[in-house]
Amino acid sequence: MDQRGQGRDTFHRTVFDNERWTALRPRLPSPLQDVTDDRFERHGVRLLLKRDDLIHPDLIGNKWRKLAPNLERAAGLYGQALALYRELGEVRGTAMVLGNLGALAEERGDLGRAAALLAASLELKRALGSPYSLANALESLGNVEKKRASLAAAAALYHEALELRRKLGFRQGIAVALNNLGHALLAQGAAEGAKTHFLESLELLQELVTGHDIGVLY
Repeated sequence: MDQRGQGRDTFHRTVFDNERWTALRPRLPSPLQDVTDDRFERHGVRLLLKRDDLIHPDLIGNKWRKLAPNLERAAGLYGQALALYRELGEVRGTAMVLGNLGALAEERGDLGRAAALLAASLELKRALGSPYSLANALESLGNVEKKRASLAAAAALYHEALELRRKLGFRQGIAVALNNLGHALLAQGAAEGAKTHFLESLELLQELVTGHDIGVLY
């Protein structure tokens, strides 16, 4: 994969087009809501509430004003970083930023774009050959595929991550991977297979953490 010659303009046109932010735009002006109260009406006073909490269907009021600009700024900074890493031919940095962009797209609910970005990151991490980083990338993409209801793809990604975790001997990572795979199998209707993975995960966690922590992890 050629990592060079991909400038900032190309990035914004092909990976994170500004039109993708349309869904984050508020519905301005803030709607006004009449408040009916005899105490006001007796004096000819009309009370209107400015409903900033209704300017966006998902991000309430001030949360929208705080979050949306931060997401836009994050996308811009990641775009600059990606362009620089590609110009330098720095594959590790490119893979990292693609993964961050995938997480950002997932946060915005753009699961198709998140999957594409995380898959690109995963491809680079396979070439880099770091099993720990590769396992993380497999699980991140698996999480998105599960949200997209691509359950077979999610299960395959989780299974590959589990095998890597087993080779690494990282027991907490094995427990989490087993849990992930169990949920993917359960969503596919494979209850017995899911149960086997859940029980093995639980057994590992019982050896590693307190009962309270197990509840938090699950």
